[in-house]
Amino acid sequence: MTDVLQRRLESHLLGRVQGASLVDTARHMMATQAQELWGGKFALSARTAGAPTAADVDAAFDRGDLVRTWPFRGTLHVLAATDVEFALTVARDRIVSRTTAPHRERLGLENDDYSRAERIVRGALAAGPLTRAEVFDAMLAGGLDPAGNRGTHLIVAIALRGVVHWGPTVDHVSGSATQQLLRLNDELPAQTPVPEHRDAEMYRRYLRGHAPATPEDFAWWSGFTLTQARAAAAEIADEVDVDDAGRQTLREPAVGVVAVVPRSEQLLASFDEYYMSYRDRTLTCAPEFISTVGPSKNGRVEPILVRDGVVVATWKRDRTMVVFDETLTAGEREAALASYREHIA
Repeated sequence: MTDVLQRRLESHLLGRVQGASLVDTARHMMATQAQELWGGKFALSARTAGAPTAADVDAAFDRGDLVRTWPFRGTLHVLAATDVEFALTVARDRIVSRTTAPHRERLGLENDDYSRAERIVRGALAAGPLTRAEVFDAMLAGGLDPAGNRGTHLIVAIALRGVVHWGPTVDHVSGSATQQLLRLNDELPAQTPVPEHRDAEMYRRYLRGHAPATPEDFAWWSGFTLTQARAAAAEIADEVDVDDAGRQTLREPAVGVVAVVPRSEQLLASFDEYYMSYRDRTLTCAPEFISTVGPSKNGRVEPILVRDGVVVATWKRDRTMVVFDETLTAGEREAALASYREHIA
């Protein structure tokens, strides 16, 4: 294993240390990509000591310790509930125009519809959290048609304004999974103060959970421009070590972690941060397999199996695998898949 991959595994809490709790893990990672709820839950579990079950992660959402919202690239991430204001404050100006203006005309929405949607949703959620379908019903009753992706777009828009987030969980109508309820941000716990040098702090938080990495990697992950990312990196230049390729690592030790016995194989979720968080992914996945892992034409990124820091297979929840490395034995595959079975047990 290369030194870079070893250090990335450590930063991602996939090596010799893991988060002491789910909240510690969420704070360490800053934001954990989670377009698919099951994937976000499994990503946190894989990085937390004791491998919390899916039910454990649901309970953390139910307590209000964790939330899911859209802080970067218009993509759902899991955050520690105390970090929501900081993340949205840093990201809001950069992504609102990208997620609102290009879609408003296409969806047939007027500028006033966003404020109207906020009033409707605030009123509906005053009595308690609701499912997506129930929020859409409230929009329709208030004169806003949520069909044609308008309802989802409006939820994202008001979430970026800091009004709502996905929080508590309930059984999905299918009976085979859980879904989250929309809740007002008014119910968030006391928030992490937004520092004066907020871009630099965001870069610091990114490196904590993803180093070694470059400002260019950070720009992709955060949605910052390259100029903004490089400026943020320059502010903390005296806090990092830099390797020959320009990858930076914070000198400060991780907090909220405990020592664990490292594993050679790691089963990771769809859209996992270990694979997704860098502009160049060929360090972790051979170029000939990147098209299989993704992102695909529809944006899909497959769950992966990593051995010694390198992607050696993709997998599905039906326990099938597409194996890239023929030395991966059947026993190793089954042992890796067992971690997901235990997670959902």
